[in-house]
Amino acid sequence: MIIQHVEQLEMEFITDHEDLNTPYRMLAVIVLPEIMLLISQIVKSHGNRLTSRIEQDVILFLGDCMECIFRNQEEKIDSKITNFCRRYDMDEIGTDTDEISTYVRGLSSITIQDVPLLAEMPRLKNRMKIAESLGHSDKLPKPHTWLSNMESIGRDRAIHHTLRLLQSFSKVMESTPSDQKILNRPGFFGPSPFRPERVRKIHGDLDEYLMANILPQWFLMCRNGIIGQARLPHESELCPLFVLLREYVQKPHKPVSWSLVFAVHALLTATLVDTAPVFNDLAYIGETVFQKYLQQLDHGTQLILNEQDTRHSESFAQNVFTVSFLKNLGIEILGRKALWNPLCASTTLLTLTYFGNIEAGCALIDCRAQLRITLHLFHALKNCALIREGDIPILDRLNEYFKSSRGVWEGPLPKRGEFVKRFWICFGMSAKESKQMSEEAKIAIITRKFSNITNK
Repeated sequence: MIIQHVEQLEMEFITDHEDLNTPYRMLAVIVLPEIMLLISQIVKSHGNRLTSRIEQDVILFLGDCMECIFRNQEEKIDSKITNFCRRYDMDEIGTDTDEISTYVRGLSSITIQDVPLLAEMPRLKNRMKIAESLGHSDKLPKPHTWLSNMESIGRDRAIHHTLRLLQSFSKVMESTPSDQKILNRPGFFGPSPFRPERVRKIHGDLDEYLMANILPQWFLMCRNGIIGQARLPHESELCPLFVLLREYVQKPHKPVSWSLVFAVHALLTATLVDTAPVFNDLAYIGETVFQKYLQQLDHGTQLILNEQDTRHSESFAQNVFTVSFLKNLGIEILGRKALWNPLCASTTLLTLTYFGNIEAGCALIDCRAQLRITLHLFHALKNCALIREGDIPILDRLNEYFKSSRGVWEGPLPKRGEFVKRFWICFGMSAKESKQMSEEAKIAIITRKFSNITNK
């Protein structure tokens, strides 16, 4: 539910702020206001083609440069500087461009200073020693100072550190041929978190767990295993984590979404709480429940196959076939701690529960979106006071039964002004397409009203 809520918030934010559609552009707004102002002043003073969007364009420029740094693709920054200067008709070879380039190069140092990987720590320590010898150690920022006022996602639990790890791994996935798997190098990213001493922070302590254990195994499951092959009904509601992971693996060239970063960060936070006996107990319980479920499924299948009507049920056959794929999750090669951590285990078990409870009913009553169409229209008419509660008792009952269903509403009940947009989102359209449909509906209403007035 929390991952779905974050997805909803991210989608709504991007709908309202279409330019801030990557985590890096949003980070630039939050942590780079001084650099943004300095570059904006340079553009305003020396640009020959000024617009009203200078500050916005500078934010997008800095965010895209930050993305190159997070991806370890700093060689692409020069072309971004050139394109930015051309946009405002600035001299591509001159002091102004050199000054912008200096600020952007400084951004590279600032970013690595704040979110260093283990391999970069020696260089970082040397820089700090030089600063100390010159008496400037107080001017050199410490790692993970961004978002430092946010306890759950800053400092020792820096969420942008998780973002950098995920984005760095996407480059590895992009360069890995489809017939190969990613082999980890034990110890390359740091020590294992499953050791006697207490693990206290996400960055450093859990880098090895994420990069050498979880992500290579998830990559294998999404590219060659069950998550990549099966498409479950209503999967975005049931297993949003698996859907996010599949898109991450299948489209490594895209920026990592905040939703995925949040989900992985939540997993690491859960691991941080207790990494030794408690984690192992949770993994054992999750795996045991999983195997018990499949044993019950096998037994139930044998019993039901004796029923003539059920044997020929297309829905039943499809469900049993899909669930049988999930047995692959139990094979040893997929990694016990990568799979049976609390977040993945609960997602898997929720998926299984779904098949055993509500899939058949939902498929029957909403197979062509008739339930969503009816309830969205009913809700809109009630909000506009065109009908009242009690006028249509059967719809009152349906509305009461499904008022909290994410499959019908994709979040809280729609408010006035967003009925059309929210309906099309629930129907399966993207946030951008739904917003466009909403605008077209508003134009049609205004045109109809104007036409009625002129005809009178």
